[in-house]
Amino acid sequence: MHTASKLNIHSFLNLLGGVGSVLVYIATTPILLKILGLDGFGVLSIIWIFLNITSVLDLGVGRAVSYELARNKKIQEYAGGIIIISILFAFLQGTIIGILFSLLSHHFSTAFLSNFSSQEHSIMNLMGLIGLAIPFSIASTILMLVLEGQKRFISVNIYQVFATTLVQAGPIIMFYLNAVDDVVEVIASAIILRIGAFFILGLFVLWDPRTRRGLMPGTNALRSLIKFGAKVQLSSLSEPVLDNADKFILSSLIGPSAVAIYNIPFQIHSKLKLLPIALMRSIIPEIASLHTRDKQLALTEYGFILLVRISTPILLFFLVFYLIIMRYWLGDLEGEKVTQIGIVLILGVWFNFIAHVPFGSLQGQGRPGSIAIVQVIQIIPYLVLVLILVKLLGTQGAAIAWTIRAIVDSAILIRISGLRYSKLIQVIPHLIIFLLTWTLVFTQKNYELQAIGYWGLGILVVIYLAYSLTSLKNSFRRKSEL
Repeated sequence: MHTASKLNIHSFLNLLGGVGSVLVYIATTPILLKILGLDGFGVLSIIWIFLNITSVLDLGVGRAVSYELARNKKIQEYAGGIIIISILFAFLQGTIIGILFSLLSHHFSTAFLSNFSSQEHSIMNLMGLIGLAIPFSIASTILMLVLEGQKRFISVNIYQVFATTLVQAGPIIMFYLNAVDDVVEVIASAIILRIGAFFILGLFVLWDPRTRRGLMPGTNALRSLIKFGAKVQLSSLSEPVLDNADKFILSSLIGPSAVAIYNIPFQIHSKLKLLPIALMRSIIPEIASLHTRDKQLALTEYGFILLVRISTPILLFFLVFYLIIMRYWLGDLEGEKVTQIGIVLILGVWFNFIAHVPFGSLQGQGRPGSIAIVQVIQIIPYLVLVLILVKLLGTQGAAIAWTIRAIVDSAILIRISGLRYSKLIQVIPHLIIFLLTWTLVFTQKNYELQAIGYWGLGILVVIYLAYSLTSLKNSFRRKSEL
């Protein structure tokens, strides 16, 4: 099978899993919002953000295991031992982080959970539960990357839908069965269910006999993992800071309710990123298994152009009907608040979308150090920008800061990944149409298109669809060359 064909199949499987998770999220979020209230939902969002940060603090072990399983036959022969050592490392590191968090939990609760000070005893128990969940979050990340490195994307996506359903719907069911009574207990039940999902993931990994062989890896295999992990660990530390600093700053300066309003469009956009994430997760092991630079570059360019041509129409549709969708989903008041933030963010989302392929390509080429440098140099300027804009403009300032960073980050990753200008030129028409449509929506009163807006949009859509369908057909025709 051609490499491009395998990439298409794996991306489609990842897309299906993502769609399933999105449907669960769409169905459960309004109910959780009703049960928890805006402040409670903001607290839960902060906890998920924190656990997501800790889940990638594996010092590059997970990505190293995934990379080497995809390309290194010696590592494949010792898969079982490598996985055991990685999980033990995750629990050791996670336990240390959990203990440190427990020691500092009072400061965490004071800074981010001040609205629940009347429930001090319950909050402190919640802090202990968060500390317990940290090693499980890190270990879960490693196991997911093991499945991706083995290209077991069916298992990855079945588990993803199951885990999302368990964590999102489980607390709701427990609340209506009167198993939990108040906001803190509902949040605690969600954390416990997230811990439980780890054991199900372990069964998925052990199901394949390849993960139960080679329980005593040699020193060469371990040295190869450590070498790659050392390169990727800086990226593992800087990425969560860049992804979540704005939310913690918002919570500290404004409060959990601001995080709730800000995080809802963020979560929506993360669900919209199904396609780029599906492509990125598929392209890393595929590129890692290719051993010539020309083939790696050809696959990167194919994935990049394909992503732009498919994702731009999706984002255009969501951009035009953003306010209508949010009002229907969350109600008029919350829907309008979310739309004010979401319209600003979606401009950065387009650039963030297209950055996924060069990001995945650099990982697959064994160049995580390049990614780490790009991320590290952004941290201080980004934090300063967020602080200034949040103080000046509130939640919308945070959205503007994130959008600026997304544009800069995308430009740098595209440049260092080696994409040729002849391919980048093909992206320009898609970018122009998206920018024109975004400007049209952004300048409308309350982001709701008036009659002249619909006429202008109609002309843009006809022109774009004619171009897009032709170029997309050429993309699929070209895959036979890879």
